[in-house]
Amino acid sequence: TARGGKGCVVALLFPVAGACTSRTKHKASREMRSEELHFGTPAIVGTLLLPANASRPPVSVLLSGSGPNDVDETLGPNKPFLDLATGLAKDGIATFRFAKRTQQLPATLNLTTYTATAEYVPDALAAVHLLAHRNDVDPGRIIVLGHSLGGTFAPKVAVQEPKIVGVIVMAAAVESFGQLLARQITYVASLPGAVGDAARQQI
Repeated sequence: TARGGKGCVVALLFPVAGACTSRTKHKASREMRSEELHFGTPAIVGTLLLPANASRPPVSVLLSGSGPNDVDETLGPNKPFLDLATGLAKDGIATFRFAKRTQQLPATLNLTTYTATAEYVPDALAAVHLLAHRNDVDPGRIIVLGHSLGGTFAPKVAVQEPKIVGVIVMAAAVESFGQLLARQITYVASLPGAVGDAARQQI
């Protein structure tokens, strides 16, 4: 689709199990610099990673998958968002990634009424607004990249903010949320031990 004469690119990427191991050296190099930024209400913290030698580069806001993920979307030894941010910086693209509110400030939330829309959309929009007023990134080239459930909600963020010129969707759901939830819980219920027992109670 097009918005204001600028192309809006949607990419669907499907990871291969076991292929997403983190091989990145987890420190900034001469090719990039990082800065912590506060945004949202109440404020949470995100990390802006900038290519060292790029002048006003494009910037991508990274939205992680379901659960209280940290800034790198850490799962075991894997840090996929750190890997993505580092690789993009080496290619001249800035990124802004942040730990979800459910990870940073869970005590401020009523989890019995907190929706997935509330979990993703306000903070993503606040991140875009923050970046749009900085002079070290290009406000005309802001993209939202969402992984898993973040990919499901990335288009919902984009339609609310004209400053977003593109969306990248990585391994988002291709079925309704109800179907997805039922399928996942049914699978988990087939597993042995306490995890399977808990899922059978959920069903």
